[in-house]
Amino acid sequence: MNSAERTSDLLRHRSILFATIDYILEKVASEGLPKKDFENVAEYYRQQKKQIEKHFEMRRLYLLQQRLNKLIEFPRQRSDLTFSNYIKEKTGYKIDIFESLQIRVEEIIKENQIKNKGQLNDIAIILNVYKQQSFDQGKIDILKNLILNYFKKIKKPSKL
Repeated sequence: MNSAERTSDLLRHRSILFATIDYILEKVASEGLPKKDFENVAEYYRQQKKQIEKHFEMRRLYLLQQRLNKLIEFPRQRSDLTFSNYIKEKTGYKIDIFESLQIRVEEIIKENQIKNKGQLNDIAIILNVYKQQSFDQGKIDILKNLILNYFKKIKKPSKL
């Protein structure tokens, strides 16, 4: 990656990170958190913005990427379909917070089984996304069956 590309990536990540923090704060504020608790949350994110700016100035793209991956867990865990549009409107950048998750889910489908709670969580999030989008009912049924089979498997008594 040349210097211009790196600078472009740094600017993109900083912009998306700041917008992500603003988005999270808007969502948290709308949930009716007591004022004192909200102020604590807001202070935490003000500190995060300072850290982001520091990493940007020091050209630490990897740390900005890590921070973004961590922060997008908030809308991802909520199967939030409005987040990507918000980022596009605020920054001009397009982001798909479900892309890597969809890849992991496709692998689970190929293996035809959920092996752990992390995979179960991935399936549940994507299932919620698909339901909100009126996605292919066949795919939704596959995911539901994977979840049912997972719970049947863990409820079986172990043989001693």
